[in-house]
Amino acid sequence: MISRRGFVVRAAGFGLGLAGGRSLWAASAGSPVTLTIYKSPTCGCCGKWVEHVEAAGFSTVIHDDEDMAAVKDNLGVPRDLRSCHTTQVQKYLIEGHVPAEDIQRLLKERPEIAGLAVPG
Repeated sequence: MISRRGFVVRAAGFGLGLAGGRSLWAASAGSPVTLTIYKSPTCGCCGKWVEHVEAAGFSTVIHDDEDMAAVKDNLGVPRDLRSCHTTQVQKYLIEGHVPAEDIQRLLKERPEIAGLAVPG
């Protein structure tokens, strides 16, 4: 399991002012970066977040899973950082409603962390 310290915790919402260069960033990198998203088939907010990251230029692969606790256990998401959906992108895990702009920054800067999380 990844330690809590291995994540950068974000306690922010989406923020409507993110529009600017975010879709340009993903497009300028060549082909879109693919996010592999694991979510419950009954969660409504996850679909809105998928729309958010797609609008930012990311490609998505969606896996609906009834047992999200098992998915998170298998991926090593710390229990105190868990949220409704989990995303894999390159070597990172994204937990919850992390804004697309922060994912883009993560992929640009490539810090030695396990991922980003907005727990809850």
